[in-house]
Amino acid sequence: MPTLYHATNEYRAHDVARDGLKPHKPWDYTGESTWPDGATEPRVYFAVSPALATHEAARVDTGGGGLPMMLRANQVDGVRPENNNPTSFFTRRTVPAASVEVQLPDG
Repeated sequence: MPTLYHATNEYRAHDVARDGLKPHKPWDYTGESTWPDGATEPRVYFAVSPALATHEAARVDTGGGGLPMMLRANQVDGVRPENNNPTSFFTRRTVPAASVEVQLPDG
């Protein structure tokens, strides 16, 4: 599995450092009633690059404000591609804080 990226903000990053990256329902942050495949179960979404993660994050309300932050994970249990899309992945499991790190602007 490649390194996966999740864009958020500094306030959510503090929550992730404490509690891990927790799945959420689509309406929690996207304003949508379902995920793109019609499902409604809680998920955590990832992209295969920081640029794609930033693009996806631009369409959602991450809540809480603060500076943008990029998270990366090398080991994500239960991850699968979204609708066979090779650039977008999700898991229904909480990603432990120890598996997530902040990617600094210099890489």
